Amino acid sequence: LGQLGPAARSSAPALADAIDDKNAEVRREVLYALGAVIADKGPVDPRIVAALDDPEMRVRATAAYALGRAGAAAKGAVPKLRTHLESDDPLVRVVSAWSLAHIAPDDAQLARSIVPVLIHGTKNENLMMRRGAAEALGRLGPAANSAVASLKALENDSDESVRAAAADALKKIGSGAAGKTPR
Repeated sequence: LGQLGPAARSSAPALADAIDDKNAEVRREVLYALGAVIADKGPVDPRIVAALDDPEMRVRATAAYALGRAGAAAKGAVPKLRTHLESDDPLVRVVSAWSLAHIAPDDAQLARSIVPVLIHGTKNENLMMRRGAAEALGRLGPAANSAVASLKALENDSDESVRAAAADALKKIGSGAAGKTPR
């Protein structure tokens, strides 16, 4: 169903019924599929938000991802996602920041709290985290000006997709961003 994406939106309620499965891998896969199915429109089942409290770190990170895929439809999850910016786990922190950048990219106050987390994500050894952090910084546009140095460092990344995400983010932040200091 996840591969069908929004075309399978009608399956979202049945998928959400499996969020409480005893197997963490099933919960994670269900949340990943829900992220694809509800992409950019929702609806956001409250059980996705509740999965942010799952005992398994990968399930929490995937719940954050699913909420970010829902975009503005997941605004109700912003307070809970903000708490995960302080998580002990770097994956949960970065994916929560990524999600917030997708839910409310124009919220300047929120951007101030997620940009440092995303900057840290650009330095992670996991290429998906580096690419996701760069992409999310680009979504924030000029509000991510303080990330310019980190994004420029990614222009030399070993992975082409990370380099492309960094270049795109730098364009979205603004060509005059280099050399500016954050406010």
